[in-house]
Amino acid sequence: MKTLNILYISLFTMLVASCSVDQDALNIEEAQNLTSTSQNLFNTSPNSDFDLKNEGLYHGIFGHHENRELHGKIYINAGNNGKYSAEIKLISGDKLFFVATNNLGVSNLHFNGKRGSFKFNISDLNNPIASNVKIDDLATECYIITKKDRSFNRAVSTIGTYVETGNEASFYGNWDMIQSNIKVYNDEWYGIESIAVSHKNSSSPYIDTNIETSPGCYT
Repeated sequence: MKTLNILYISLFTMLVASCSVDQDALNIEEAQNLTSTSQNLFNTSPNSDFDLKNEGLYHGIFGHHENRELHGKIYINAGNNGKYSAEIKLISGDKLFFVATNNLGVSNLHFNGKRGSFKFNISDLNNPIASNVKIDDLATECYIITKKDRSFNRAVSTIGTYVETGNEASFYGNWDMIQSNIKVYNDEWYGIESIAVSHKNSSSPYIDTNIETSPGCYT
C-alpha cells in the first residue's frame, strides 16, 4: 500500500512539473509570435484608469555594460489593456518580445521571451524594479530602468553611448536618460527623472535620480 501511495505521489509530481514546463514553453512561443503590428507598445497610450495604480505602462532603457548590441528602449505593459507583455527596441533595429508568466499578482511579474527573461516588481509604482534580466545566456545580467507612464505625464527615454578616443575597445559604455513629458496648455515641459551611466568593467550602472524634481527644461 505504501508503495502504491509513493507511486501516486511520484506520478502527480511528474504531472505538475510537466504542466509547468509546458506553460513556460507556451508563453515563450507566444512571445516569439508577437510582431510590431500585434504588440505596438511604443505607440500605445497609457490607460488613465491606472494613472495612480500599479497597472499600466512603464517605459525606459535597457542595456548591458559590455555587449554594445544589447542596448535600447523598453516598454512594459503591466495590464494596461488587460495583457502583460514587453517589447525592447535595440539600437540595431532588432526587437525582443516578452510575455508575463508566473504572475503572483500584478506587482510581481515574470516575463519570458525567446532570448531571455526578467522579473518586474511594481509594488511601488514610483519605484519599479526589474531584476534577473537574463538575455542570451550571458554570464552577467543586463539592466532595465523604467518610469511609470501616465496619461498626463508621459515617460521619454534618450539613449546614447560614449568611448575614449584611441581606446575604443577597452573604455566604453552607455549614457541614458529618462524624462517626463508634461503638457501645460499648448506647451510641453520636460523634467529629467534619471540618468544611468554604464561602463565596460562595471556590471551595475550608476544611476542618478536626484537631478530634478520638477519640470525645468522648456521646449
